[in-house]
Amino acid sequence: MTSVEYAICNVQGNIFEYVANHYVYDTFVAFVPAYLHSDFCKRQWDTQYSRYQMHTPEENLDFILPELTGFPWTEAKENDQVFDNAAAHWIGFMYRALYIQTGIASAALADKIPLSTMCAVYPGLHTIAEEDAVQELQKQV
Repeated sequence: MTSVEYAICNVQGNIFEYVANHYVYDTFVAFVPAYLHSDFCKRQWDTQYSRYQMHTPEENLDFILPELTGFPWTEAKENDQVFDNAAAHWIGFMYRALYIQTGIASAALADKIPLSTMCAVYPGLHTIAEEDAVQELQKQV
């Protein structure tokens, strides 16, 4: 992966981490497939270049939120259960890295490697190099 591709993966990881950090667990679990299937993701992320690929999570969410009307956004309060931030970042990073390496659309990746699978492989794969993790995940597609 080039340094620009790595940075793009990191930005998507930041979006996932932001949602995990600010919303309850169930919101994050619903967000991942909704985002990966969104028209915004298809137009602005499943492409070689988009200005959104270098924006902050908040700026990206400004454009994602209108598309996800009726979505169950529940902000996390002090004792609410939230998704692990590090795992959320890794999952977002890996979905983007898989797109870059395979060219398979995010929606198709979400169908072939659902969030439940990403959660199951996270404990082992997050400890190895990203490129090696991508190779292992590619076996799922």
